[in-house]
Amino acid sequence: MLATALALGLAACSQGAGHPPRRGLGEGSPAFVQLLADADRDMERGAFADAGRKLDEARSLAPESPDLWTAIARLRLRGGEHLIALEAADRALAFGPDHAPALYLRALMVRDAHGAADSLIWFEAARRADGDNPDILAEYAATLGDSGEAGAMLEAVRGLAASAPDDPRVPWFQAVLAARGGHYTIARGLLTKSGMVARGVPAAILLDAVLGLEEGNSASAAASLEALAARQPANARVREMLARALLDGGREEELLRRFSPETRLPEGS
Repeated sequence: MLATALALGLAACSQGAGHPPRRGLGEGSPAFVQLLADADRDMERGAFADAGRKLDEARSLAPESPDLWTAIARLRLRGGEHLIALEAADRALAFGPDHAPALYLRALMVRDAHGAADSLIWFEAARRADGDNPDILAEYAATLGDSGEAGAMLEAVRGLAASAPDDPRVPWFQAVLAARGGHYTIARGLLTKSGMVARGVPAAILLDAVLGLEEGNSASAAASLEALAARQPANARVREMLARALLDGGREEELLRRFSPETRLPEGS
């Protein structure tokens, strides 16, 4: 019923694309703001039905608020309803073409569906709309790195450092750039400074293992990769690195026992 209600809301909004937004008297009111905040908390704890009811109530106050439709898009995305989420994000942008949260969400959705390169135009639009937003700058930097644009990534990281100098993602990105440039000692210091490994961030654990292999510490790298592979069993990159760590550590029998069956498969690495 919730999905139907939101879908009907989308259809109703699409009928009047040419008229000025009917934001409603409630946009920006304490009640409207509180409903969106409560819906966000519900989403965080997985109570999607509760979040949907609050967003329906918020829609009665401000039916064409970009903030509202961005929240609806987040809810539908969290619930796995990608097409409805995309429609909701597009409605948010129809009512607020320069609405940074909607542009940012759209960028994330495009990156997930089509890859880093296709999403850059959306991240750049989000950055133009809110150039000091740390989350936008951080994801833009990460996407540039994934697209192979190290120089542009460095500039984005500098922007993040200027906007949020204490953000742990600053030394983390710097560690990634240093490692890609072969400066492993510098990368190790920056990675430690970021605190990302201690927090259990998968990408940081992977980088920690890469540095361990480069430093000749295959045992430590293998231990990190084994724990990460248990968390992400479908991650082929992690499994390949684990195989390398086992081989570098002279653990051939364990390597054969763990990986021989899958190397015989047609899709085996």
